[in-house]
Amino acid sequence: MFNDSISTAALRRLPLYLQYLLEIRPGKHEFVSAARMATALGIHHTLVRQDLDVVGAKGFPKKGHPLEETIAAIETYFQWNSRPSAFILGAGNLARVLIGYRQFDRAGVDLLAAFDQDSRKVGTSIFGIEVLSVTKFVDLVRRMHVAIVILTLPPSAAEESVKLITESGVAAVWNFMPATLQFPDRVVVENVNLFAGLSILKKKLTESLNRKEPANEHGNGST
Repeated sequence: MFNDSISTAALRRLPLYLQYLLEIRPGKHEFVSAARMATALGIHHTLVRQDLDVVGAKGFPKKGHPLEETIAAIETYFQWNSRPSAFILGAGNLARVLIGYRQFDRAGVDLLAAFDQDSRKVGTSIFGIEVLSVTKFVDLVRRMHVAIVILTLPPSAAEESVKLITESGVAAVWNFMPATLQFPDRVVVENVNLFAGLSILKKKLTESLNRKEPANEHGNGST
C-alpha cells in the first residue's frame, strides 16, 4: 500500500528516479547524489531527498545514496516484486503501441492478453500478446485473478467497458479512453487523457512563442 502522506506529484517522480538509476547502473556507480539526480531530471534536490526518504532510501553525507539500495527501495515501495497480471481491453492502434513499448515487465506487471470484439482481430497476436474475444473477458479475469485492466477502447464503448469491468471484479484500471467513466469505489483508476495533455502542450507552446521578441523587420532602424 502507498503511504497516504505522499503526494501524487511525488508518486509520479519516483519512477523517474528509478529509470535514471537503472540507466546509470551499468557504470557501476556505488553511490549517487540527490544533487546529481536533480540536475539530470530537472527536479529540485530538496524534493529528490524528500521523495527518497519516504521510500526508505537513506543517503550518506558526502557520499549520496547507495545505488543498489535505492533501486531496491523504490521497487519495494511500488511492490513491483508482487507482479500483478494485466489485460488490455481494446486491440487497436493504441494497444499496439503500448504492447510494443515493452515496459510492463520493468514495472513488474505481467501483460497476459488483449481483448476485442472485432472478429478480424480475434485470434491474431500483437508482439506475442494474443487477442481474444471480448466475450471471454469477464470469465478469464476471474479465473486468472487479473488485477489490472488497461482500457484503450473508443468513447462509444464507454458504457460497455464499465459494465465489463464492474462485472469482472477487477481491482484497478489504467484508462486511456477519452471519456469520463464511473467505476465502483473499490476500483482504483488512473486516467491518461492524451487529448488534454496535447492541449496543454499546445497552450504552453503558444505562450512560449508569444514571450519571444518579434523580429525587427527594419534592422536597427537606420535609414
